[in-house]
Amino acid sequence: MLEKINNSLIYLRAIIPSIIFNFYYLPFKQAVKLPIFCYKVRFVRLNGKVILNSSQIKPGMIRLGFNVVKTYPNNGMQWSNEGTVVFNGSASFGGGNSGIATLKSGTISFGNTFSSSAGGIIVASKRIVFGNNVRIGWGCKIIDTNFHPLLDLKTNAFKRGYGEVTFGDNVWFGMECVCQHSVNIPSNTVFAARSVITRGSKLETNCLHGGVPAKIIEQGVIRPKFPVYITDYSND
Repeated sequence: MLEKINNSLIYLRAIIPSIIFNFYYLPFKQAVKLPIFCYKVRFVRLNGKVILNSSQIKPGMIRLGFNVVKTYPNNGMQWSNEGTVVFNGSASFGGGNSGIATLKSGTISFGNTFSSSAGGIIVASKRIVFGNNVRIGWGCKIIDTNFHPLLDLKTNAFKRGYGEVTFGDNVWFGMECVCQHSVNIPSNTVFAARSVITRGSKLETNCLHGGVPAKIIEQGVIRPKFPVYITDYSND
């Protein structure tokens, strides 16, 4: 009973910011269907664009800031968009010190059925592209720039510290992974908790990766496309 009341209060709190967000960013025919629900979202910058590419637009098909991990405190998420954010279907981006940010030159493109758990950070200065069915565990960071360049003492020139990041389909990040710039992640890949993926990482499809920098740990494994959870802990 208490859970139902709490859920009702959550959606009541989400109504006004969701209406504002949808009609600010989307064409009228899309906005009236309220496809984007916003809960505890702090709007820092609203200068960029949001594009929704979907043949079927439904209310709440994109959820921003909702609590998706019961043990993770949900103190909201931050939205700072000066570039372009594209949704190519349904998406969920959990709250809890999480954030989406684009610079003026940046684009983030989410594939269909994208899911990011609590505490996720995505920052694009150039371009970050997610395939379909990408799942990001809690506390992960995906950033396509170093923000601060390194100086090459031999050439006295700054190294390029940014580059496009692309995800294939059916990629799974365990908790607290970090993905740096100039990375191309193949489809059907899994990354263990706290993996650090760099442009020097050797990545292969149908493999579990882990470590700093990430490398192949086990071959011939994937996460199923449909959600599967461990429910029986009785086997020793």
